[in-house]
Amino acid sequence: MSINIRLASIGDASRLAKWMNETDGDPYDWTVTKIELYVLNNFVLIAEDTKKDNQIVGRLFFQPTEQPLLGVGEVQGVVIDNKYRGRGIGKSLLDRAIQESDTYFKRWGIDNFRLFLYTRSSNEPAKTLYKGFGFRENSLVGKMFRKDQSDELLMSRGF
Repeated sequence: MSINIRLASIGDASRLAKWMNETDGDPYDWTVTKIELYVLNNFVLIAEDTKKDNQIVGRLFFQPTEQPLLGVGEVQGVVIDNKYRGRGIGKSLLDRAIQESDTYFKRWGIDNFRLFLYTRSSNEPAKTLYKGFGFRENSLVGKMFRKDQSDELLMSRGF
């Protein structure tokens, strides 16, 4: 298996929308336009299996708060295809996201920044991954996205 982690481009929006709507179990209807806006205004990372014609096998979205000068960004939607879980792809995506966040905030003259994320409180593998990067559990915030799943847990880390 050979996985490539890279920044998504506008040209990736169509196949990323298809993968997200068909494969990754996201409850939202992702349109090409929504993904293009994320790519233009934030950043999106994709994980591709280079031995399978660069098939998308994972993704991560980053979005700064409304005021980038505050130096706070959200890691959103870290999703790995079920068949590829447990192979370090989430770790690679998160590592690259931290690097890209640093670059993003330095463009605004910010050397110290903070990242936060939400994960289901019952998702032990994800919590272990995030804790391995120094994220700390802050608080349970309830069922923010889906009523049929466990409460969301807010986690954050300063850099």
